[in-house]
Amino acid sequence: MDRFHLTSVENAIFHEILRMGSCSLGDVIRHLGLHKGTVYNAIRRLEEKGLVQYAVADGVKRYAINILSLKRGMKEEQERVQQQLKIIEGIIVRAESTKELENETRVDTLLGVEGFKSFFEGLLQWCMKYKQEYVCIGRSSDMVRCLGKEQYVFLQKRKKNLGVKSRLILNDREYAAVYMDDITSDLRFLLAPHKSPTSTWGYGDRLAWVLWDARPLITVIIHSAGAAVSFKSYFEQLWSIAVGPKKVFSSRHEINLHNFVDNAKESLDISGTTCLTSVHECRKKILELLYRRKSVRILLADPSSKQFRRRVFSEERFIKDISESRMLLEWSATVANLRDIYLQLKKSKLLQVRLSDEPVQTTIIVDRNEALYTKKRDLSKVREYSSSRPSVIVNRELSASEFEKAEKMFESIWGSARPLYLKK
Repeated sequence: MDRFHLTSVENAIFHEILRMGSCSLGDVIRHLGLHKGTVYNAIRRLEEKGLVQYAVADGVKRYAINILSLKRGMKEEQERVQQQLKIIEGIIVRAESTKELENETRVDTLLGVEGFKSFFEGLLQWCMKYKQEYVCIGRSSDMVRCLGKEQYVFLQKRKKNLGVKSRLILNDREYAAVYMDDITSDLRFLLAPHKSPTSTWGYGDRLAWVLWDARPLITVIIHSAGAAVSFKSYFEQLWSIAVGPKKVFSSRHEINLHNFVDNAKESLDISGTTCLTSVHECRKKILELLYRRKSVRILLADPSSKQFRRRVFSEERFIKDISESRMLLEWSATVANLRDIYLQLKKSKLLQVRLSDEPVQTTIIVDRNEALYTKKRDLSKVREYSSSRPSVIVNRELSASEFEKAEKMFESIWGSARPLYLKK
C-alpha cells in the first residue's frame, strides 16, 4: 500500500474494512477505538484515493473496498511498467548501435576564460539544436569566481532566453544560495565532505571537464558515447539522493508529515483551518518538544468567524446547518487532542494555541528553518479539499524568499489571533 501514501490511521481503517467486508462508521470506531472525527476524516481521504466506497442502507452508510477503482489502478500501473520497459528497450537498442563508435574518441582542449566561454556557447547551441538538456556536477562558486558575477549572470540569462534545459548537482549550497535567483537550472545539492576542483558537463555523446584552479583555466571536451552514457548513469544515481531547494507535491497525501517534522529540535509551528491531520500526525513530536521545554504554536480558524462559515458552506454544499459540518467536527477533534496534550503535560505553558478570524493557510514550520505549506485555494474549483491541493516544502537557506513569505504569513495572522485557553 506504499504507493497510496497512507497514514497509520488510514492503513488501519482500510484493513479493518477489508477484514469485515462491509461496515459502518460506528463499527470502525468501536473496533479500532479511534475518535469519530479522526475516523471520519481518514475515511474521506480513503474515498479521495479511490480505496473505499459506501452504499446507504436503511439510512446508514456502509463502507467497502472500492474494487473497481483498485482494478483500474492496477491496470494503470501495468501500463506504466510497460512504458518503462519500452524506454529501457530503446536505450539498449541505442547503446548497441553506438557500441562500435566507443573507440572513436576525440579530445579537445581549450585554454583560458575565452576557451570556456566558447565551450559554453557550443553547449547551448547543441542543446537548442537537438532539443535536449545537459547535466552538470560541480560548484557554482568556481564559475562565478573565474568569470566574474556580471559574465556569470549574462550566461545564465542567455541560457534562459534560448530555452535550454539543464540539471545541476552542486556541493556548495551556502554559496549557491547567494545566486539562487540567477541560476536557471533545475538544481539539487549533494553535501559531500570533499569538494572537487573540477566541474563536469554531460550532453549527447560528449563530456567536458573544467579545471577551475588551473592557470590558465583548462576546459577538456571528450567525444565518447560510452563515457557519456556512463556519466549520465552516475549522474542519475546522485540526482536521486540529492536534496532540492524546493519540492512541489501534487497533494499533501504524498508527504509523510511524521518524517517532515521528525528533525524538529527547537520549535514547531502549525496552522490550518482545523489542523486535524497535522496535529494528529505530529502529536508524538509535539509531546517530545514540550517535554524538552521547546516552543509549539498551533493556529486554528475561529469556528464562529465568517471566514470559517464561508469555507464550510463552499466545501460542504449539501449541509443545511453548520452544526452538521465535517470541518466543525474536525476542529473539535483537534482541540480535544490539544487539550489532552495540555493536561498530559500538567498544563504546560509552552503549548500555545490561537484562533483567527482570517483565512488560515495550511502551514508547518520546523525550527524556523523549513516550511511546508499548501498552495492557496482555487476559488473556481467547487468542494476542493485543502489536502488535495499542491503542497510545497522550502528551506530558509536554499529558498530564502519563499520561506520568509510562508513564515511572514504565519506570523502576521498569529499576531492578530486571540489565545484559546485549553484548560477551559
